[in-house]
Amino acid sequence: YTYTPKSANSKIIVEYGNLYDITGDSGNGLDKFESSITIGGTMVAKRHQQFPNAAGSGTRGSTLFPICGGIDNAALTPRVINITLTRINGDDTVQFYSAFFDAFMKITEISL
Repeated sequence: YTYTPKSANSKIIVEYGNLYDITGDSGNGLDKFESSITIGGTMVAKRHQQFPNAAGSGTRGSTLFPICGGIDNAALTPRVINITLTRINGDDTVQFYSAFFDAFMKITEISL
């Protein structure tokens, strides 16, 4: 998504969330995922979720979504916002539900 700031002296905050399921099991070792937000190529937020192959090994780490991050802004030029999900390790898959069901992206700009 491309966002054009309204102020040349501000903080841009991005919040993103959605409903997702991770399918599979950790029988083949560690399954690990990472979500992130970048604004203009700068990473402003990162979350991890992992499933070790061990007894009692539910999810370990923060969950992937919701995620929130911000960056200082000093220009009126458009900023590209990327929300990414990466499988770091393992063979599990992620299913996202339809956007109308439970997905959001909120951009807040606070003029300083």
